[in-house]
Amino acid sequence: MTFQPRDARAASAGGVSAPQAGVMLGGLGLGTLALQRRHDHRAAALACIALVGSLSGCEPTSSAAGRRPGAGDDRRSAVRGNDEPNRVSLPASAMAYIRVEPATNEPEDLSIRAPAHVAFRDTSVAKVDAPAAGRVRKLLVEVGAAVKAGDPLIELSSPQASALHLQRDQARLELERAERALTRQEEMLKAGIGRELDRQTARADLEAARVADRHARRAVEMLGPSRPGRITVVAPIAGTVLRRQATIGAQVEPGGAPLLEIGDKTALWVVADVFEDDLLQVRPGTTVQLRFPADPAPVPGRVVGVGALVDIGQRRAPVYIAIADEAVATHKLSPGMFVRADIAGPAGAGVTLPKQAVLIKDGESATAYVEVDPGVFEARRVIVGHTAGEHAQVVSGVNPGERVAVAGALLIDQQSGAAL
Repeated sequence: MTFQPRDARAASAGGVSAPQAGVMLGGLGLGTLALQRRHDHRAAALACIALVGSLSGCEPTSSAAGRRPGAGDDRRSAVRGNDEPNRVSLPASAMAYIRVEPATNEPEDLSIRAPAHVAFRDTSVAKVDAPAAGRVRKLLVEVGAAVKAGDPLIELSSPQASALHLQRDQARLELERAERALTRQEEMLKAGIGRELDRQTARADLEAARVADRHARRAVEMLGPSRPGRITVVAPIAGTVLRRQATIGAQVEPGGAPLLEIGDKTALWVVADVFEDDLLQVRPGTTVQLRFPADPAPVPGRVVGVGALVDIGQRRAPVYIAIADEAVATHKLSPGMFVRADIAGPAGAGVTLPKQAVLIKDGESATAYVEVDPGVFEARRVIVGHTAGEHAQVVSGVNPGERVAVAGALLIDQQSGAAL
């Protein structure tokens, strides 16, 4: 709504321009009065003067557009300086929620922690199978018994053993016959009554008999200690009888269920299940600290091998750790015992920080806050290396000794993304 020319001159006389006076009149509900009395110059002038006076006594609004410079600055929790865009100042009341620690290079914080268990070495455990088909006749050892290599374990009744012994005896007799036949042909040839063809035939028969005899003897030797109809199963290694599945009268055959299981309890190692993401940090020779539930004192170990296959379901691979024989005896280790393995992380440049001290912004860049002055923090772009457990290796962006916000970093940077 606008004034008539006379109204505009009257408003100018009051020190207010025509458009402003019109807007002000509209805001106070005086526009209608101005229209009704547009012929009354004196009334319009008095209204404008009253309006200007009322406006001169009002304070500016507290909106973002009308806020006075510096208003409310003393009540802000953090002030970001215009000359230092990467720095944030916090009041003393906010510092109670921030924990600051100096950055250090601690490789032990990057150790790979993995569940593990005690197991037999590959060469220190044996599953004893039946060498031939038969029936269990006698059980000669009990579970837990200590045995030496070659000690008798089980006696079997085996018709197959009888057949193999018979074949060996027949092959030996055939070999003796072939030797006599060749000798006779050679003597006849010397006497002038033999033929060369017969001598060559006898020599070929002798070679065939030798092959058959050798094969028959090896077949019997594979039975182990045996005689016709009887087989004695013996221990292939020294150790302790761990399991015995065989029972008297049971029918057994090669390739079936093992009769017994023997293990050398002095030849043990630890097998740790390590995530595939950490496998690149594990190498043969890496030191390990092993902790057993029954003994809080750590036991030193050393990585001797890394499995080549990763379990599809768990995404883990076995890492084989050797321990001293003295430790096996001292801690009375047994296969299957649970162990926690702390595999030493790689030593490298940079510092080690708790994961909560490193913030991921925009899903890509990593940021840490360094205290440059009391209560003043500077945002640093950092490069994260290896991570393990609750710590991360920062290879660039933070120097050793600098004080870093290890707790409350999200309070400093409200716009940060998720922490590591």
